[in-house]
Amino acid sequence: MRYSVEAKANYERNALYYYGANPANFSGANDSLNLSKDGTFQRFNIFGGNVKYQTHIIDSSKLNRNFEVAYRFMDDYKGVGEHYVKLSGEEMKFIEKEVYYLNYSLDYNYFKHPLFTSAEDRITNGFAERDNGILNLNPNIRTHGDNWSVRVGLAIQSNVTTSTAKFHFYPDAEADYRLFNDIFVPYVGIKGGLQRNSFFTFTRENPFVTSDLDLRNTNKVLDFYGGIRGSISSKISFNVAAEVAKYRDFVLFVNDTENFYGNAFNVIYDTVTQTTFSAQTSYVNNEKLKIYLRGEYYLYSTVHQPKAWNRPNYTVSLSGVYDLADKILVRGDLFLVGDRYHYYNTAIFVNYPEDFNLLKPFLDFNLGFEYRYTKRLSAFLNFNNILAKKYQYWSNFPVQGINLLGGVTYRF
Repeated sequence: MRYSVEAKANYERNALYYYGANPANFSGANDSLNLSKDGTFQRFNIFGGNVKYQTHIIDSSKLNRNFEVAYRFMDDYKGVGEHYVKLSGEEMKFIEKEVYYLNYSLDYNYFKHPLFTSAEDRITNGFAERDNGILNLNPNIRTHGDNWSVRVGLAIQSNVTTSTAKFHFYPDAEADYRLFNDIFVPYVGIKGGLQRNSFFTFTRENPFVTSDLDLRNTNKVLDFYGGIRGSISSKISFNVAAEVAKYRDFVLFVNDTENFYGNAFNVIYDTVTQTTFSAQTSYVNNEKLKIYLRGEYYLYSTVHQPKAWNRPNYTVSLSGVYDLADKILVRGDLFLVGDRYHYYNTAIFVNYPEDFNLLKPFLDFNLGFEYRYTKRLSAFLNFNNILAKKYQYWSNFPVQGINLLGGVTYRF
């Protein structure tokens, strides 16, 4: 097969309520106003798809390439409309021991939202509009020896708006050395890049975010990382790493106190240096049993904000999948999330540190079952928060107790 073409399409509809309101606001003569649907209900419609073209030329002297076009549209109950388009590709060619890559992409995001306006917004028919694009060009060379491999490249990116086009240059390099038949593989690298922020990405992380957002892309100025990965056996692998990354316009979620209900989150940005220590291991016994354990510890250094709001100081996850006779799959997920600071005022800090609070660590356990009737048709049943913990991942939003989700899937 010399080439392949793949196409996907999806539609998603989610509805929720901003139930994390301050109870003090729901008393007195304004009860009917406070409980109105406009102030508590949210709904997302998401439609998207992509087409991907890929060549599979065995001759190493020939050029292989991938090209993809993706599109996504999203709207909500508050009047938001967001269009996202991305064109991306990769060219690859072998020349003796080296492999030459050229990765490129152009994405464009248009965001129409109510109320909030800034210097970058345009006002049309009572709504604020904002759009920008990210241009990326990343050439790199990869080579290897008997026990080592190296990648060296450069990422050239530009954040393009209607009035500006600012270019950024980032290193892109990694080296590793294999010891004792790949039991230990020390590695070190450096990278950076622009990260797309959109209404879609924000609601994926925090569905209770407000609709009138100040959208900015995050600039990962520089990212140093290193560690040791390897395989103890054919079934057990591991990775221990440390990373130091500096960000401009790092995303922080804060309670939106300018909203009368106090039941939504806004976004603020800061310059942040994040240090991460991580360790993970996995056990894979063919398709029968898979177990993954991962832990991360975070240190944040902020410039303008006293704390990295709503960012945990550590996370631990344990996940497993067990296949019973290729028909019934059992999945289990255990999550431990550490302390998170949360803050209510997006403008000023009064009586610091009394005006902010600490959300306690929590433990969550989910269990799921899937019955595969055929390769195309299956049914699933998921039990979430089996421990019935009333923890708050987001301040003022205690999670539901034990809840059940079931459905049927069909693959065309």
